[in-house]
Amino acid sequence: MIKKVIKQYIPQLDALRGLAAILVMFYHYDINYLPSFLSDFFLIRQGWIFVDFFFVLSGFVIVYNYSFQFNKKTLFKFIKLRFIRIYPLLFFSVIVFAFFIIVLFNFSPDNLRYFTTKESIINGALEPLLLVNSTPFLGNSQGINDPTWSISAEFISYFIFAIISLLNIKSRNWITLILVFLSYFFLYIFFDKGLYITGDYGFVRGIGGFNLGVLVFILYDNLKIKISEIYVYIFAILIIICLNFINVNHDNFTLIFPFIFSFFIFFIAKSKDSLIISFLLTKPLQYLGKISFSIYLNHKIVFLVMTKAIFMFLPKEKSQTLLFIVFLLCSSVVLIYSNYTYKIIELRFSKYLKSKI
Repeated sequence: MIKKVIKQYIPQLDALRGLAAILVMFYHYDINYLPSFLSDFFLIRQGWIFVDFFFVLSGFVIVYNYSFQFNKKTLFKFIKLRFIRIYPLLFFSVIVFAFFIIVLFNFSPDNLRYFTTKESIINGALEPLLLVNSTPFLGNSQGINDPTWSISAEFISYFIFAIISLLNIKSRNWITLILVFLSYFFLYIFFDKGLYITGDYGFVRGIGGFNLGVLVFILYDNLKIKISEIYVYIFAILIIICLNFINVNHDNFTLIFPFIFSFFIFFIAKSKDSLIISFLLTKPLQYLGKISFSIYLNHKIVFLVMTKAIFMFLPKEKSQTLLFIVFLLCSSVVLIYSNYTYKIIELRFSKYLKSKI
């Protein structure tokens, strides 16, 4: 049977999700409009890697909130609940994105890289709405709103998780381990083709990270030991050091990050007392975690529209201070906008769907 969703599982993980969403958001800000001291900052330039953090954390949280044992009836219920959770905002963000792209296309088609025809815009909207834009077998683009490929990858991971959960405990644990190995072996072999960095085979990246999160939970659930807070600091520093390293050396060393994230999540979940935990439990970061999904799906269109609108009226020579002010303004609008989409789309509309489905 499916367990009831736990309202407050491990609150510090919510804040980590919010911080990861902010770093991904900063990464997608047009580098041409960033002041140099930010465009060269490794935490911003390598923000894309935190998509893997989402995958690992998602696997951990899903197993934490649901039992492993499914039957055909509860499997369908699980998929339905996950669909209701992610699809309303996904649908809304894609439609909004398509609308503004059409407006921008009619206004200045030269400013758009990929979606230069109305047919490509329609196709770019349909693929994320059908949740197929993380695989080249069912789609041929990352979708009109780039981050949506990871939502497709995650939903595929939900299906695989639910099907594996029909098996007995020993079988599903081994299959989970094999999936992690095969996923990262594939990404390692084809790393030179850019399959890890892009969303073309994003479903493989999603399956690997999600099932790695499942393994982290199994370890978390079976090791009834107290963890020293020193490990939280060690892995936080390790993440920063490794991020700085790949800023210089873009090779398959990048594949180590999902595993570092896994250990970090494990130690954060096990640790109760540390300055990092206290920081993560502050109200602003807790709320940032709540609206993280909205931040993730909203930021691209806000940045695209605002930067084009603002810099259209500014002189060609722009000071670093001016660029920084615009960056702060755009980021603030993302947070404000996401606050409303969280309350209206994520909460109210999802609640409406639950009452109807």
